[in-house]
Amino acid sequence: MDSGTKKVSSTIGHKLMDSHILSVTKLIFCKVLQQIKTGSISVYFPDGSQEVFVGKYIGPCAHLKILNYRCLGKILFGGDIGIAEGYMAGDWTSDNLTDLLKLGVLNKHIFMGVLGDFGGKQKDCFNGHYN
Repeated sequence: MDSGTKKVSSTIGHKLMDSHILSVTKLIFCKVLQQIKTGSISVYFPDGSQEVFVGKYIGPCAHLKILNYRCLGKILFGGDIGIAEGYMAGDWTSDNLTDLLKLGVLNKHIFMGVLGDFGGKQKDCFNGHYN
């Protein structure tokens, strides 16, 4: 096998791995949103698919358009900084940012579950510096 064949095989392998990681990240993202209790959110993905998640209680009706899949990891594991960075980078958008943020605040329990104790430590660190 020459170096050109190795390079093509390596590229195909990376694309398959990236595709698998993307599928798992999207699955986790959707599983998290299935847990919302208040409001609803419609999520539009770059592949044209759409998912709608509705909580038990009435609340904001938000829309999230994912423009680049890389933001899913930032949203899931980057906390509020990751969400903001994804927005500034143009990886996602919303037709009503206020409703989206309200939905996030009303359902913060599901995001803290993903972040685990890290989310709490982040808050404590912030409070320690600014209180």
